[in-house]
Amino acid sequence: MNVELRCYGAVRTTLGAKSLELTLPEGATVATALDRLGETCGGFARLARNEDAVIVMRDRTHLDRTTALADGDVVSLSTPPVRD
Repeated sequence: MNVELRCYGAVRTTLGAKSLELTLPEGATVATALDRLGETCGGFARLARNEDAVIVMRDRTHLDRTTALADGDVVSLSTPPVRD
């Protein structure tokens, strides 16, 4: 299945892309996608190690790492806003 990842903030900076297309196996979860990105980019692996460091959303809904993805999903990845 194919999933589009739209990247914002430090995720975009770390991956060096506004969006990426991933081909994942059926039944893949958010964790599967994050792990795949971490395999190709060590900087992202370090960033995503902390579960609170990467926000994952689909259709304006926050997803946790166990959420299943579907073919054609468009998922946004960002870092939390910085607070004073």
